[in-house]
Amino acid sequence: MAWQDLDIYLCDGRIILDNGKAIQAGGLVSTLPELIEHAANLYRDVDVTVQEKNNVRIYHASALGDRAGHVFATLLPAFAGSLPQPESVEMDVLVTDGELTSLLFTSAGEAGAVDAELRLAGKSEHTLPQNVRSAISAWEETDTRELTPKLKQLTLALLECATRDPLSAEVRLKANSGPLLMDSTLRWQRSLRFESLLSRLTLRGSTLFYTDTLACTEQGAPLRRETVAEHDTEALLRFICRLFLLGEPENTDTPAGYRSTLIPDAAGLRELARRIAPETGDQTGLNLNSGTVTLTVENGAVTEIDVLCVGALHVVRSDVEASVGATIRLDRDAAFPLPSQTVLSALDLDQ
Repeated sequence: MAWQDLDIYLCDGRIILDNGKAIQAGGLVSTLPELIEHAANLYRDVDVTVQEKNNVRIYHASALGDRAGHVFATLLPAFAGSLPQPESVEMDVLVTDGELTSLLFTSAGEAGAVDAELRLAGKSEHTLPQNVRSAISAWEETDTRELTPKLKQLTLALLECATRDPLSAEVRLKANSGPLLMDSTLRWQRSLRFESLLSRLTLRGSTLFYTDTLACTEQGAPLRRETVAEHDTEALLRFICRLFLLGEPENTDTPAGYRSTLIPDAAGLRELARRIAPETGDQTGLNLNSGTVTLTVENGAVTEIDVLCVGALHVVRSDVEASVGATIRLDRDAAFPLPSQTVLSALDLDQ
């Protein structure tokens, strides 16, 4: 499976990342056969209705109270211990021309709604990375990391951050690297409610909207997508998630939760700097040799991310100190302002 620009492989109760790192699955994720088996068993215990239209048959099931909690814990075991039991759940299994094509799941309760969708894309070919092949071929000797409660908490916090809708943040980006001096603050928001991920950026009094491929002003005037590339907080967050999943962070407890700190390698530091300040990619004499990325987690949610990359820039015959950093303070309750129809049309989005 692919998540946050990271390929994840499931084999014999273990999660294998694309660098060959193995972690005990511990119920954190389920394989496709397991999900289908769980759904089939649950459908035997709940009320089911059937609708058919245009060769698509929909099997709808619902459950309330304790039965809803049982369904939730079976299909989404990773969340069962961290969220209150839902008051109701609904499931839809879609079968097209006799083939299972998707499974939809919705729950509702005091913790809000949880939506999940599984789509079967048919047959496809995929080449295993060499690191993954090596881990599987030396299965008995592969060092498998235990899915400790702390690691599970961190993984779920990263998942919550990646899927929070909307997600809002105050972002400060800083760079001091020879002639490159930068210190900018912006407001970034993301919404998943549209057919493409939609971001809203407010910088120096101007508001821009953009997707992965298109960008425009608040009035709907088209812009080159490269205009917002240097302030693409979504891309920075994705890369940070990747670093933490592939790395070995250390956690320190706090009164409200914990802080998770990671020390990136040289390649990670360089990529972090490039995503914070793209101009550093052109500085061939830049050598970043130390740094940290720290996540602050409270009540199961990431509330702040601090990045610091330190090193030196070689200029003519001497080295000068260089640093690149970012502080991202996440707001859990901010609403995403609905863009105008002009903006949606400019970005090829439907309301």
